[in-house]
Amino acid sequence: MNTEILHILRDDAVGLLRQLIAIPSLSKEEIHTADCIQNYLHKKKIAIHRTANNVWCSNKYFDAAKPTILLNSHHDTVAPNSGYTKDPFSPEITDGKLYGLGSTDAGASLACLLSVFISFMKNNSSNIILYLLLLLKKRSADKMVLKVYLHCHSSKTVSLIQKVLQ
Repeated sequence: MNTEILHILRDDAVGLLRQLIAIPSLSKEEIHTADCIQNYLHKKKIAIHRTANNVWCSNKYFDAAKPTILLNSHHDTVAPNSGYTKDPFSPEITDGKLYGLGSTDAGASLACLLSVFISFMKNNSSNIILYLLLLLKKRSADKMVLKVYLHCHSSKTVSLIQKVLQ
């Protein structure tokens, strides 16, 4: 992948992350970040699935016979703590660093995972198929939701992931 494409993907990820930071998304209040992610993927012409505030999609070349990599993150945040010196919902870049709630947590991971997903979405030459799953319930709920989700999809990799989750 050439440097120009990497810069485009980086700038796109940072742009999405800035949008997500600006949207308060405390646990159980994630509807607007789910909307943002859905709109982002829709603009990229990626078909998505959504249940409540959980968003997922698969590579357009999905083939259950091929190995699958599940990219998983969450898009809710915890409340900002009293030690914040900046507005946690104002994405601000200072000295090349992005500040805001979620900028170094799952928000950043989510934006990076989306960049990886989008870059592979354009490529049918890979034997690896990507599934992107953005859950709003993290920690203990992830394990349960992943078990249910993975039960609905069959592949060798999914079986391996299911064993890890047991």
